[in-house]
Amino acid sequence: MDRVLRERPWVYDNLPLVVLPWKEGLEQNLEAFNRTWIWVQLWNLPIHWITKDISRKIGGVFNSVKEVIIPNGGGKEGKHLKILVEMELTKPMLKGTTVKLGGSTRWIEFKYEKCPNFCYCCGIMGHNERICREK
Repeated sequence: MDRVLRERPWVYDNLPLVVLPWKEGLEQNLEAFNRTWIWVQLWNLPIHWITKDISRKIGGVFNSVKEVIIPNGGGKEGKHLKILVEMELTKPMLKGTTVKLGGSTRWIEFKYEKCPNFCYCCGIMGHNERICREK
């Protein structure tokens, strides 16, 4: 159980699998299953913004930030950060955010890792555009 909870997020059949520690009344609380952890890459960061503190501030657009990873080296893709965030499954996935820091403004692009199915029409995980109600 500890391993399963520690190694979240889980994706099964290309859908988010929400795994929670059991406590009395959990099955009655459907809202508890509307959130999941997912890894998000933060791109288009200036070199001096690649810190854990700044990534936590940028991650403030999500419910919470659990972990921050600064990958070693730039590689061919360039510099970025990875944050493990808690997301609302009932809200659209963000493409990015505008950040103002030290007098400058910059668009920070989000790339989601091992992302489950999501709809390109409404941006919500769990279905695709063929069955979207927002079409």
